[in-house]
Amino acid sequence: MRHDVTQRLAVVAMLAFGGPAAAQTLDEQQKNCVSPNLDLRIDGCTAVIRSGQVHGEPLAVVLGNRGIGYTAKGQLDRAIQDFNDALAIKPGFAPVLLRRGIAYRRQGDLPRALVDFDEAIRINPKLAEAYTDRGGIYSDKGQYDRAILDLDTAIQIDPKSATAYYYRGLTYAKEHNPDGALDDYNEAIKLNPRLAEALVNRGSIYNNRHMDHQALADLNQAIEIAPGLFMAFIARGIFFRDHGQHDRAIQDFGAAIAIDPTSVRAYHDRAEVYVRSNKPDQALRDFDTVVRLAPNDAESYYNRGVVHRIMGQTDLAIADFDRTIQIDSRYFEAFNNRAYLFLSRKEFDKAIKDFDEAIRLHPAYPNAYNGRAQAYRAIGQQVKADADVAKARQPGAQASPR
Repeated sequence: MRHDVTQRLAVVAMLAFGGPAAAQTLDEQQKNCVSPNLDLRIDGCTAVIRSGQVHGEPLAVVLGNRGIGYTAKGQLDRAIQDFNDALAIKPGFAPVLLRRGIAYRRQGDLPRALVDFDEAIRINPKLAEAYTDRGGIYSDKGQYDRAILDLDTAIQIDPKSATAYYYRGLTYAKEHNPDGALDDYNEAIKLNPRLAEALVNRGSIYNNRHMDHQALADLNQAIEIAPGLFMAFIARGIFFRDHGQHDRAIQDFGAAIAIDPTSVRAYHDRAEVYVRSNKPDQALRDFDTVVRLAPNDAESYYNRGVVHRIMGQTDLAIADFDRTIQIDSRYFEAFNNRAYLFLSRKEFDKAIKDFDEAIRLHPAYPNAYNGRAQAYRAIGQQVKADADVAKARQPGAQASPR
């Protein structure tokens, strides 16, 4: 989640400088050092540091403030160096430990982030943001009980923390508790109407509940607030896809790709809409990109294989289903699709073998029984064919468990 420098990164920035008043120019640079304008903040803090007139804890504060600026600009290595230097001056400086933990988290270094959040909480048990960010990590790791415990604590300390409500809502959503998630997203948006991520997630819940007007209003507002927010375009693209507005869905998935050209999700979702729009050539191009970006993802090959099958490119489809099965030997749909291709080529023994495996993996899959019945019938084993047709018609047969 993005960290707004004027809100999420405010703790160190609000610390006052100590010592006697410096010259006017230094005063001006000190004011710049807490500016919400990131470039002005970094330049101001740098000037204060280079002046040589600020020492001890006030210098640690300045370094922390510059680190906040670097964090917000995504220059995480430089931010961490500033936080390290600040902590060398003032060990156990809880707000700086918190900010370094945030930087580590954004780098994906969760173990170091957790160490910093743990230490910040030990030093200052009332530091609500440390609980919030630690709870966010636990949520990402699937440790939902620990996440909710931390987020409950953060909210108890700071009932006006929109971010804590947002993370707790996200955790409830992961636990398949949409009612709890919706309540927390509502509270987060009430506290911060410009929290775009909460608007996106609330809009997605509304979409799942067929509350179309509310869903689209939230998603539109999120994009207006944060036009560079990848997840907002994905969510609105899904909304348009679900409502059969394929051109608008393709446009939104394209916007997501423009924001993140390496997103497997965006290419996959756009390809799926191309398939629904009877545009297999465009779908195939996107699935080619998906396979390039995720060369060890079974689903990527499976989906491309389906498009090859639609286009009548049997050899290419079989090759993709082969690769799918190599990566994930329990991908029963790949066995089933490959079996039907063997059936179309009158390679009945191969077809039956693949249908056998699909049925072993998913014994209540009627499509596989029907396919195997066709193969048995083609080789004159009518009794087996009739038995499979009967199994396909049994109560409890499922099209797919996925």
